[in-house]
This record gives sequence, C-alpha cells and structure tokens, in this order.
Amino acid sequence: MAVAGDISKDVGFDWDSLQKTSVSQTLRAPVISKLIVDFEFKDTERKPINYQPFTFLFGEHILRSPQPAYSFCGEIVPLYCIGDGQP
Repeated sequence: MAVAGDISKDVGFDWDSLQKTSVSQTLRAPVISKLIVDFEFKDTERKPINYQPFTFLFGEHILRSPQPAYSFCGEIVPLYCIGDGQP
C-alpha cells in the first residue's frame, strides 16, 4: 500500500498478529520514495516537474493515526490530490 507523504513516524507493527503466527517473518521498515506527480508536456516530450514523497507499507504494518483513503470496488486507495500536494 502507498500513502501520500512521509508518514514513517506514524507506522508501527501489528505485534499481536505477529506473535500469533508460527511462521517466521522478516520485518521491513516503511519505504519512502519520491514519485512524479506532475509533468510538463512539450511537443511529444513529457518531462517530470514535480515530485512528492510517498510511504510504501508492507505486511504487518499498522497506522498509528488515521489517513484519508477511498475505497473503489472494495479496494482501498489513499486519497491524494494531484497538484496541491495535500492529501
């Protein structure tokens, strides 16, 4: 799952779920990456002009505070407004 912004300080692990499983798991830290959110188009060329940070969560991560999201056909996706940089 990807969430707009650097929310790495608001992410923890679901320790209850991890303790109940008998399978060994590797814990991964959230990954913060800057992704292109805006382009400049000139003739047939597309050039990135604006990047925003996104937090990528894996496996047993839980959010410590609510984050805006939409659900489309049962699929949860983060809310992100292209252009203003605010979720």
